[in-house]
Amino acid sequence: MKTNKTYTFAVPCSYVYEIEAETQEKAKEILMEKGGYDISGELCLESEDYKNATCLDEYDSDSPTPEECIYLRKKLNDATDVMQMASDYINEDDYTVCEKADVENALNSFLNKEKQQ
Repeated sequence: MKTNKTYTFAVPCSYVYEIEAETQEKAKEILMEKGGYDISGELCLESEDYKNATCLDEYDSDSPTPEECIYLRKKLNDATDVMQMASDYINEDDYTVCEKADVENALNSFLNKEKQQ
């Protein structure tokens, strides 16, 4: 049985910006500084652009995308970190938590590390 593949394409396109300024040079400065952030342009695509698309990647449709793999790997690493921190506070004799405050401190430490990333 033949399975489908998923293909990722890059399509050339343009953004058109209207910028009010005293000179063309000043307008270009504004565009370089604020384009895509504080000012938005209009996406321009023509049918010819799709004909000039470039295939960037292909993979089996049943497989996760490269972006999904990166996301899942990060989440797995995060979960492993939390489990390791929590296990540091488990009494191995009876598997009870040593101190609730210690576990809370470990989780807060992990959350602070996440915020810094």
